[in-house]
Amino acid sequence: MIELIKEFGMAILWLFLGYLVEERVARKEKKDDQ
Repeated sequence: MIELIKEFGMAILWLFLGYLVEERVARKEKKDDQ
């Protein structure tokens, strides 16, 4: 059970990190457009 929770937590962490990176890239592109 603990292993399952660890796996789930890591998956959420990676998704969150990926989301932050995407946001940063999108903002840079918007700034360049202006």
